Amino acid sequence: MVLCLYLLVGCVSATEEVTQLEEPDLGASDSEPVIKAMEAAKKSITVIKTQASVVAALKTKAKLKKAFGKRVKAEKKLAAKEKKAYDKAMKAAEKPLAVLTLQEQIISHLKLAQNNESQSVTATGVLSNATAGEGAATFAPFTPPYIAESIKKDAARFKTDLQAQFFATDSNKITMRSFNAKVSEAKSLGPNKGVSLTIACSKSGCASLSSDSKIQDGGPTDSGDKKDFNWGCETAATISTEACQGCSCKGSDGFAQFARVSYDHQLTKGKENASCRGWFSRVDSGVKQFVEAMRGQVKSIKAKQCTAVAEPLVSKEGNPPAAGKKAAAGKKADTGGKKEKQ
Repeated sequence: MVLCLYLLVGCVSATEEVTQLEEPDLGASDSEPVIKAMEAAKKSITVIKTQASVVAALKTKAKLKKAFGKRVKAEKKLAAKEKKAYDKAMKAAEKPLAVLTLQEQIISHLKLAQNNESQSVTATGVLSNATAGEGAATFAPFTPPYIAESIKKDAARFKTDLQAQFFATDSNKITMRSFNAKVSEAKSLGPNKGVSLTIACSKSGCASLSSDSKIQDGGPTDSGDKKDFNWGCETAATISTEACQGCSCKGSDGFAQFARVSYDHQLTKGKENASCRGWFSRVDSGVKQFVEAMRGQVKSIKAKQCTAVAEPLVSKEGNPPAAGKKAAAGKKADTGGKKEKQ
């Protein structure tokens, strides 16, 4: 294929020569025509750059670019100055509002606490007090509103509350005595999908009490030798709850049941270290307490809603020797005369 290459030059004075290039055969093995065409093109560019109009246009373009750069720099500097002044003024304006902000936070917290006791029907009407009809005897995923809203509005405070109520060594001596654990993450898994927790202890602080023959539940380290102190542990838990959509759900024993819970709690770090086993046992105890707290909130909501039906007012697992026949009799009495399944 033959390519015709022309160089057209406009706005040229009569004394300037416009060169029409030859027609090189680009497909030929001889590169001489291409070289000649390139040389001619370069000469033409040189001629164009000497034209007054082109020189003026290049200078104008350079000036515009430089001026724009200066303007942008100046505007950024001014914006930074104004932002600083704005932040200072906002900080000053906030001082008189400190008490108001605190009161609003207190009211918000009180509303959450109130919802924990008084909410019986979800905003979408998922739960009802129906004793018959569709959904009255089926369970639906349902995260207690107090917990869901607490995480949504202030996840950091919710994590702090969990730490203080279930995993703090000093305030939970029966559960966590001699072991340290910190709630490093607490988050919602989505609307009515449950909650996930991550609990850990640092490599240098899993045990609060060293190993001692007089302290059977002490940490697995000697008081005078901390060479084995760097063990570090971490667990992950997922908890989800369900509520009876109506008031006619029953448990495996045939009695009314308003809430169900499922959870998974596993040691995710430190499995290779035997010292984490005792630590996990303590943390697992705290997780189970939180699981029961979630179950209790759902049961409380449904108990207020289902006033015509009552769950057995007894909580029992296994057969404690001290309870004997008295516990069994108590369960029958609390069922309102209903017969137990044999």
